[in-house]
Amino acid sequence: MDKKWKGGRHPMRGLFLHALLLACVSGVHAQGVPEARAQGVLRARPQGVLEARPQGVLDRRISLRVHRLPLAAALDTIAARGSFAFSYNSTILPGDSLVSFSGSGSVRQVLDALLGARYQYVPRDGYVIIVRAPAPPAVYTVTGTVIDQATGMPVANASVYEPEKLQSTLTDEHGFFRLRLREHGPFLAVSKEWYEDTIFTPESGHDCRVLLRPVPVTEITPVVITSSIERSWWGRLFLTSRQRVQSLNLVHFFTDKPYQVSLVPSIGTQGRMGSQVTNTVSLNLIGGYSAGTHGVEIAGVFNLDRKSVRHVQAAGAFNIAGGTVVGLQAAGCANVDMDSARGAILAGGANVVYGSASGALIAGGANLVHGTVQGAVLAGGANIVHGSVSGVLAAAGANVVHGQVFGAQIAGAFNDCRGTVYGLQASALYNHAVHLKGVQIGLINIADTSSGYSIGLVSFVRHGLHQVSVSYDDGWTLAYRSGNPKLYSILLAGYNPDGPTIGYGAGRAFPLAGRWGITTEVAVRQVYDRHWNEEGTVYRLSPSLTFRLSHTVSVFAGPYGSLYVPSGRHSRDVPPFGAAAGLLFF
Repeated sequence: MDKKWKGGRHPMRGLFLHALLLACVSGVHAQGVPEARAQGVLRARPQGVLEARPQGVLDRRISLRVHRLPLAAALDTIAARGSFAFSYNSTILPGDSLVSFSGSGSVRQVLDALLGARYQYVPRDGYVIIVRAPAPPAVYTVTGTVIDQATGMPVANASVYEPEKLQSTLTDEHGFFRLRLREHGPFLAVSKEWYEDTIFTPESGHDCRVLLRPVPVTEITPVVITSSIERSWWGRLFLTSRQRVQSLNLVHFFTDKPYQVSLVPSIGTQGRMGSQVTNTVSLNLIGGYSAGTHGVEIAGVFNLDRKSVRHVQAAGAFNIAGGTVVGLQAAGCANVDMDSARGAILAGGANVVYGSASGALIAGGANLVHGTVQGAVLAGGANIVHGSVSGVLAAAGANVVHGQVFGAQIAGAFNDCRGTVYGLQASALYNHAVHLKGVQIGLINIADTSSGYSIGLVSFVRHGLHQVSVSYDDGWTLAYRSGNPKLYSILLAGYNPDGPTIGYGAGRAFPLAGRWGITTEVAVRQVYDRHWNEEGTVYRLSPSLTFRLSHTVSVFAGPYGSLYVPSGRHSRDVPPFGAAAGLLFF
């Protein structure tokens, strides 16, 4: 202990008094808030700085000019000019450190300039004892009530938060709130739907009364209500009512942080304010709820992001994004993007995109896109696109497009385009297009109008070519033609003395001048005996010259060439060449 004695006091008397004073100060420091019972007993200021009554020593004005002088010597100079003595423990003050000061003021001001806020000064009977300032409290509690300024009624479910440390709470049904803060910030903020955001300065230990001003009707601008996680089925599934209310209140406050770690929403490094933070790196052990991700986000079960996601997002079960997704998004079960998606969107179950999609969407079950698609969409079950497609849709089950198709629809079962197909529709069973300007390949092809090509067993164009013909070659044949003049399908049935025939084929019509035209047809006929025993297959090529008698009747005639392949058990005599003639009705 370094002791500086001034005024010629007796050393033993001073030593005894000094020890007594240190015991008092230690007691004050340990208790934190001493009581002032008589003159000279220490009192705690609200900020934690100790004062004495009277404070004349610290209020004395002095002037000091020192340059690179040891701190101990500078304190001696202050004590001499203020006519008092210092007492302090040399282990808490770096007495040999060099200090500089030039100016005048009270003793307290000069000491604050030299020592800073880490020390307190206790005046006592001509002494000033220097001790460490107590550490600030670890937690501050702020309480108060939020009131509607117009009606005077309490406002329930208002968000009260500290924007820097991301600590928040909600008011109860009486408008009351209690917020525990790790540090005393300069202000708090209050937000509530349909009210103006408000800030106020908190006072620890005092109830605050915060007035919220309702947003005037004339200041509420019309908005288009879009999908949001908080109001969606997904939000109701994964979020509590308090989390949804908090997010709906804080529509104007968002911030960025480099990282966050959470167990579940609201239990993590960002607490209940995680929904307002866009992270660079986000790790969610079970699930997380954040404003967005511009980096990497990984979750054991699910990720919920209110706004955009960029670069990488992966989850064991679900990824749900309220904004645009750019980059790689992968989920074991489903990805739900409430805006557009660009990049690679991969899911074991389903991908749902409320906006447009570009890149690659791959799902084990189904892909559903409400907007347009550019790229490749692949599904083990079905693809459904409400907009247009520029690219490839491939599904083991079905493809359904409400807009236009500029690429290809390829399906194991059927394709349906409720717009115009400019590319390819190919399926094992059924293809449908409102307007066909490309190619259909399938067992059954249907279109409302067609200027393209339909290849299959049955090709039906609602506003296209429909003809029924009756002809005779070596027997009578009834045929139905449908499609368009570029390419039409033929279903036929016939009978001759040796037995019946059934078959199918395709043809094309070439108009000539006036009422004349030429048709070229290829058909496959299965021939049977009179007891419907199969006898073989006839492949026939038959060009014909046609003449239109009226708008609904034409005559045709021409040669044909046949190739007969017997079944092996039965056979018949089929001439390789012949001629046929008949009537067309349409």
